Amino acid sequence: LMITRLIGDEVTGKRTLFIECLYSFQRVLDKEWDEDIVVIKEFAKTNKCNYISTYSQIPRVYEIVEKLGFRERFRCFYTEV
Repeated sequence: LMITRLIGDEVTGKRTLFIECLYSFQRVLDKEWDEDIVVIKEFAKTNKCNYISTYSQIPRVYEIVEKLGFRERFRCFYTEV
């Protein structure tokens, strides 16, 4: 299950396919992720996106996206009030 958003940056003119949520009811093999990213990239191209992005706090996701060629762009920080 995947929920995405198409985000347009009005300043740069770039478009991003943002993966908001991704859930699997069972463990997905790396081979399946390799096949899935092809479909995701085609969807992004069809929608004239320059990038695909997502975020997570789950170490397994870090492993998956790194294997798929994603790079870390920034880190998010927070504090309690």
